[in-house]
Order: sequence, then C-alpha cells, then structure tokens
Amino acid sequence: KGFCVKNCDKDEQATVALALRDISALTWGTLKQAPRKGIGYENIYAIRKSIPAIAVSRQLIAFRVGELFRLVGFRERQTFFVLWIDPKGQVYKH
Repeated sequence: KGFCVKNCDKDEQATVALALRDISALTWGTLKQAPRKGIGYENIYAIRKSIPAIAVSRQLIAFRVGELFRLVGFRERQTFFVLWIDPKGQVYKH
C-alpha cells in the first residue's frame, strides 16, 4: 500500500511516465552497462516490504529516477514489471 502511481502527485506521475519512456527505448544490454546513477539499474538484495508471491524467487532491480525516487520490480525476458513506485526511497535501504 502506498507505492502505486495513484498515490503519487502529478509531478511524480510525470516522472514515472518519462522514466518508463526512457527505459523502454533502450535494450537490456544497454541498461545493464549504464551507470546505476544514470539510466541503469541496480540489483536489490534486501527489501523493507513484503515481496508479492509473483516475485519471491526473482532478482529485484531498481531504476533510479530521482534523488531517492526508485522504480523497483523484476525483469522477465524483455519486460520490466514494476512492483513499487517509491518516490521517497522507503522500499529498500540506499
């Protein structure tokens, strides 16, 4: 609860939309090589929230879209599934 786009203000919603547009324009190979403080991502190993059943056995990753703002989810083949939209950096320890 609380990590849905519906709970974001208009600026945060715009940030999510722009980040997803930018991420979707690149290949996973490019994203993997990109710096994690740029358009790249980082693997997440410790999470502060309950992991949904669909993601229990998956490697969680986070895209940085702002100072603390992260999109956290998992990759399956060529698709990134967003589990948490986290504007305040609360889902995992930075």
